[in-house]
Amino acid sequence: MTIISADITGIGRIASTGLWRGKDIKTAAMLNAMSEATADGQLPDIPLDGSYPSSRRMDKYSRLGMTAIALALQDAGLDVWTEKRNIGVITSTEYGCLNTDFDYFDTVLPDNGIGASPGLFSYTLPSSFMGDVAIRFGLTGSSFVIQENPALDLTCLKLALNAIACGDTDKMLCGVCNPESPPAFKQINRISAGALYIAIEKNPAKGFSYGKASLDNAGGVMLNGDKINDLNALVRQCLADTYTPKRLIIDK
Repeated sequence: MTIISADITGIGRIASTGLWRGKDIKTAAMLNAMSEATADGQLPDIPLDGSYPSSRRMDKYSRLGMTAIALALQDAGLDVWTEKRNIGVITSTEYGCLNTDFDYFDTVLPDNGIGASPGLFSYTLPSSFMGDVAIRFGLTGSSFVIQENPALDLTCLKLALNAIACGDTDKMLCGVCNPESPPAFKQINRISAGALYIAIEKNPAKGFSYGKASLDNAGGVMLNGDKINDLNALVRQCLADTYTPKRLIIDK
């Protein structure tokens, strides 16, 4: 018996294959092409957000996460706002801001720390960019970062669904954000760099849904009644069900 559910209304992804929103994917070929990102692929340049001047000082991890969240909000029709909204964000990450931590300590070690960079220091927490996201998009909901392995596990979605079920909010954003791995990790834990976020709503404001995500009694994630094992599979099936004949989709 299903106990918790919400509609998936927005998808935003950044990978070595490019930047896209769910509604940008129209064919099976496009869907398969966007899934070809590998651990060796390099991320594209993340554009600066001209409407948010502080994006110029953000580190790559933070700009990666905020841009993917922006894509998901645009896809859901929730990016434009005049009043603050009770929408929360949950980010799952393997490396977080570790590259920035290393860069910061490179400025601390010489000359007894006299040249320590305040700009880098402000992004030495994996949750720092959540404040930028809240300011940029008028979000007031609970936001936090978790660390989990494997990188595309579904804990962030489970927590988001529970937040809606508890009545904390009726809209949530959740997903994964990983920049390129620090050099010391490249041979230890090879994962594809990128970010993938989804927007979920209890009652879709725009009347559109890619499908209904739910939790069963055992805590498993279902999409329209089918068991889903990771976030990438969830998004692929959402897009397959919405835009393309299932028989054309390969390598789910």
